[in-house]
Amino acid sequence: MRLLKLGAFSAIAGLVGALVNIWARNEFPERWGGPNIGGGLLQLLFYTLIVVGVVLAVAGGVAARRRH
Repeated sequence: MRLLKLGAFSAIAGLVGALVNIWARNEFPERWGGPNIGGGLLQLLFYTLIVVGVVLAVAGGVAARRRH
């Protein structure tokens, strides 16, 4: 159950961060940081956080299902 909650929290946090970063890129293109510096790397990290969160949530769900 802990993995499921941790995974869901991570995926949601990554999604919110990615959406805020996309908004910032569109709203402030001259100050965003460019695709390779700051903003782009940050976006990749948010995507990674989403994927890791989904994997943890699925693993937690499978583990909880096996226990019951």
